[in-house]
Amino acid sequence: MEFKLIKSDLKKPILWFGSITLSLIVISSIVLLSIPLETKTKITLVCQINLNFVLFYLVCLTTNLNKTSVSLFYNMEVITNTETNEKQLNVIKGRFFYYFILIFSIGAFFIELTSGSLISKVSWAENAKSNWWVFFILMFINLIYLYLFFEISRYLMSQNEEFKKSYLNFINNPPKKEVKSQD
Repeated sequence: MEFKLIKSDLKKPILWFGSITLSLIVISSIVLLSIPLETKTKITLVCQINLNFVLFYLVCLTTNLNKTSVSLFYNMEVITNTETNEKQLNVIKGRFFYYFILIFSIGAFFIELTSGSLISKVSWAENAKSNWWVFFILMFINLIYLYLFFEISRYLMSQNEEFKKSYLNFINNPPKKEVKSQD
């Protein structure tokens, strides 16, 4: 089974979400800069939110570029029809899928909340009291962003017929390894 068969399918969501990230950066910058807030607060929020979008895009980029991360987030399920002995391949979410999305989004929420207090040189509690809602909304955007990214990648992999045939062929005819005896 070759990873090259799905590599082109895994590059499509990277390009699509790159344009989504750019538009989210532009929209959030325009909205935040037009809100009547203190200039220092506006600049801090714009920088934090733009860095958040870039970070999440880079994480998505790295998760779709190598075989190890793809095998971590997606599992292959082979269903065999007992009457016809026909096999069908389904690409399903791996068990680390939801754990990764939740832990990474919640971790980013708290990192952004604490970094704002370091930038503004105020206490963590003061910053959390005034800006928690911005980062809470951002956490939900991050959850949706990651979920859609992984779901679109899974869908594109499951629609690749050449990959399915190659994987089923690999399952039916596993490569044989020769073991040399030491004499």
